[in-house]
Amino acid sequence: MEEAKLKEVLEKAAAMVKKIPNNLQKEAFLTALDVLLEGDSPSKPKRTRKRKSKAPKKTKTTTKATSNRTTSGSPSAKQILESLIQENYFKDKRLIGEIQEYIKDNKAQTVKTNTLSPTLGRLTRSGSLKRKKNKEGQYEYWSG
Repeated sequence: MEEAKLKEVLEKAAAMVKKIPNNLQKEAFLTALDVLLEGDSPSKPKRTRKRKSKAPKKTKTTTKATSNRTTSGSPSAKQILESLIQENYFKDKRLIGEIQEYIKDNKAQTVKTNTLSPTLGRLTRSGSLKRKKNKEGQYEYWSG
């Protein structure tokens, strides 16, 4: 291809991509250049470019033994509370602070109150626990 014709093709390709966002201009320019060059000589093989491929997403597979555990391998708040229900810990009314301290001292697990609170609420809605506000306005939880 003569130099004047090549210059004209390059200018056309540059003009085509002016309105395209900067982060896409390089790819658009190469595509426009391919299209313009193909129109000039159809016998010429199309130039191919390697595209960056995204790494395949890793799918999380869980087994029955680990499906109810957190990523750290510790039991979830729900599992801990369900074990306390089984052990009849909730035969007496308990405040969330008492529950948290008992778990820390007797189960060697640290569970934040902002994790315990919604879990206790779910167990209450499911009927596993009951709750009622005391005179201080704090919820007391018990099974029964």
